[in-house]
Amino acid sequence: MKLSFNWLKEYVDISASPEELSEKLSLSGTAVDSFTKLGADIVFELAVTPNRGDCLSVVGIAREVALLFQKPIKKLVGKVTYKIQNERNEHIHIAVQDLTVCPKFCALCLKGVTVQPSPLWLRERLQTIGVRPINNIVDVTNYIMFDLGQPLHAFDAAKVADQYIIVRSAKNGEKLITLDGKTRTLDESVLVLADTKKALDIAGVMGGKESEVIEETKDIILVASVFEPSVIRRAYRTLGLRTEAAIRFEKGIDWHNLEPSLQKTADMIQDVCGGIVSIGIVKVATKDPREIEFDVQLNYLNMLLGYEIKETDIKATLVGLGIKISDKTKNVFTVSIPSWRHDIKIPADIAEEVGRMRDYNAIPPVPLNGVIAPPPINRLYDAKQATRTLLASTEFNEVYTYSYYGKKEAEFIGGAASHVEVENPISPDEQYLRRSLIPLLLRKASSNLRLFDEIKIFELGTVFEPDSVLPKESTMLAGVVAYKGAALYDLYRRLKGHLEYLFTELGVIALSYKKENNKILINREGIDIGWIRVISPDDEPEYKFRQNIAMFECAIAPLLSQVSKRLRFEPIPIYPSVTRDINFIIPDTVRYIDIVKITEKFSPLLSNVSLSDEFRLADGRRSITLRFVYSSLEKTLTSSEADAVSSELTVLLKSRLNFELRV
Repeated sequence: MKLSFNWLKEYVDISASPEELSEKLSLSGTAVDSFTKLGADIVFELAVTPNRGDCLSVVGIAREVALLFQKPIKKLVGKVTYKIQNERNEHIHIAVQDLTVCPKFCALCLKGVTVQPSPLWLRERLQTIGVRPINNIVDVTNYIMFDLGQPLHAFDAAKVADQYIIVRSAKNGEKLITLDGKTRTLDESVLVLADTKKALDIAGVMGGKESEVIEETKDIILVASVFEPSVIRRAYRTLGLRTEAAIRFEKGIDWHNLEPSLQKTADMIQDVCGGIVSIGIVKVATKDPREIEFDVQLNYLNMLLGYEIKETDIKATLVGLGIKISDKTKNVFTVSIPSWRHDIKIPADIAEEVGRMRDYNAIPPVPLNGVIAPPPINRLYDAKQATRTLLASTEFNEVYTYSYYGKKEAEFIGGAASHVEVENPISPDEQYLRRSLIPLLLRKASSNLRLFDEIKIFELGTVFEPDSVLPKESTMLAGVVAYKGAALYDLYRRLKGHLEYLFTELGVIALSYKKENNKILINREGIDIGWIRVISPDDEPEYKFRQNIAMFECAIAPLLSQVSKRLRFEPIPIYPSVTRDINFIIPDTVRYIDIVKITEKFSPLLSNVSLSDEFRLADGRRSITLRFVYSSLEKTLTSSEADAVSSELTVLLKSRLNFELRV
């Protein structure tokens, strides 16, 4: 925004140099990018922050400067003296179809004006800030917008049918030629000002060519309004038409500034254009909004700022900004925020106001003092990172897939009815929020197996399940493996080995595996925490696999709930151990967990049991090799002692699980 120094001095009598003014404004939050001497004036280029719509006017900057230099601000707009009527008078009738998008609308009629070039002082003032003069009526409305921050528009009254102005949504396909000569096609998201026959103006953005003020105009209708900021923002983005008026409307307009702005505009028009005000102001509005009020603690302000400021100084600063104060208790006071400050809503905003107006550079440096506590442990994050590291150590590659998939993938996981459907999907392939990571992992595996013989991929991601209001989100771990020429059972064994390594390292112990339908469920103490499945190319022709595939999926949260939080340490044996490998033929129904349950408490000398080898026999039974490790903490075991324990265990396994020795 451009600011004229001479214009500013009409509000605040300051003798500061441009350099001093630039420094003070910049330190208070309104950065001065540059200033340039232009004739007898100096023009500042200001970078107004997005939340300070009140500073997009000379009077807004004047409020800041008056407090920074401890000078009084001149009040150039007095009390409104024009008569104010609701909805209509003899010359204007206004209607607002939706007061939620236009909560306040004011209009005023002037008759007998003379449209001509503006006087030299007005043209020069506008040219100084980069605005092109057009005619005296338009120039005055532009002047007031930059002066007071209130956008206004002037209609040629003769071109407004029935002298009726309606604030309504545009009709789909409605066309309007704007003041820049371009034909705009509108839709229902755009708000317009219209008469009984046609649209006249894109509300808050730009006027229409058909109702513009020209040299032959004799009577005009001035309008000022308050719009819902999001409506104006959506309109100018839709039309690609961001104007000075739209910028101010989208940042919020001072509710109480409309009538004073109309009066000052009308007074100026009568001075430079002649004419008279017909009757007064017509208004349609909701109830005046209540002032924002909240309590502020002095201790809280000083704590945020980092140093102590006297109560009198704090209050003087706030009053200088137009904020009303009333004491509540000794340490607490209530603030009432002025209508032009849309950015102050919480006590922290008050602390910011006090700090910036006192110069942040003047805050004394104070060393940080406090207890440094370690952050709380994020178990989910740590588990994810550990999982990634562990799977990468077993040559898995992590992949990322989309959170959406199509109907075919949804049918693979329980059907479309069990999914959350996207209301406006980008494509049919992204119609549902995923309930499982597996379908898209299988797509990735299928495409990669055209190039490679083996694949080991996994993904850690979020899945979504239908819930009462919003989808329920949970984190899942899933993976797919394939080896060239591997049989289904071999694939299962390899994948199960990778998972057992992962679970052991994560501290998830005492797992069991049981078959249910076409899956192997991973279970601990009655809780299913995941599953494993193997498929051949014929099982899922949709994915066009050329070899057998194994996959798994498990939920991270239930997995973590099974983590053994207490680490148990055992002394390193000082005596050598004795190892015995024994071959058995076992029924196909025997599970490895059955063997563990028998051997884990069989003898204190048996320190470890592991599965060393396995293959299937032609009759359906399995041949396995179990490795037993025997050791003692008190002595070196002899071969005969180990053989005695091994013989007893062999007899027990043969009787309990129907094992046969293989010779």
